[in-house]
Amino acid sequence: MLCKGLFTTLLGLEAIGLAAAWTNTLTKNFQTTSQTTCFSGLSVATWSQGGGIVQWRAANAYCDANGLALKVTGHSGAVTAANPVEAAEVSLVPQDIKYGSLRVVARAAATSGTCLGFFYYSNTATYPEIDMEIIRPTSGSSYELHFTVHPKSGGTDNQGGPSDTHWVHPLTFNPSAGFHEYRFDWTAGAVEFYVDGVYAKYMARNIPSVGGSIIMNHWSDGNSGWTGGPPSGDAFAVIRSASFAYDRA
Repeated sequence: MLCKGLFTTLLGLEAIGLAAAWTNTLTKNFQTTSQTTCFSGLSVATWSQGGGIVQWRAANAYCDANGLALKVTGHSGAVTAANPVEAAEVSLVPQDIKYGSLRVVARAAATSGTCLGFFYYSNTATYPEIDMEIIRPTSGSSYELHFTVHPKSGGTDNQGGPSDTHWVHPLTFNPSAGFHEYRFDWTAGAVEFYVDGVYAKYMARNIPSVGGSIIMNHWSDGNSGWTGGPPSGDAFAVIRSASFAYDRA
């Protein structure tokens, strides 16, 4: 199946714009000091997650001249519900998004021990997700860019997991040293991932087909098998701009 994103890229139709493929569009330039402008069309998370060990704080997401800052607050001691990691998460207001394109221009945190994520999530029976996540668990490790469709299944990928629902994309740059575009195009039966406008990965198994949310977050839970950390000092990821084009269920 040749899906929308690849089809338009092959034909050189990107200049037509996102509206040519999907019904709704929202383009955000986060380089503003107006918090009203910054968060127009978005919702800021203020609840807890992971049994209370990650606490989303509204104050940890704000805009300035650099873009949308997503802060993970420096943490000490064991990560527990009584001593959670404070983090940041924003999402599109509609929670019934079904198919679309997410394009985020972002700079990852220079501090290790966090996860910067851009993804679709649906709070339905199988909890489907489409994830782009940047992690660097320890100061001595390299950054990793993960593409994942949940639920995972089948095959073997470049880290011993399912190749048709998970892939660790080789990075040729340091994602904390500058801004880069991370993108996925989600259509019926397929997801395509891109980095800086270059096609990176195609997945066509367990593709979600229900409405859900588009989310951007920066967090840590101290899990040595994933985020690592949490960092002892504040860690900042910055999103300079984002483009959303989508249909609704």
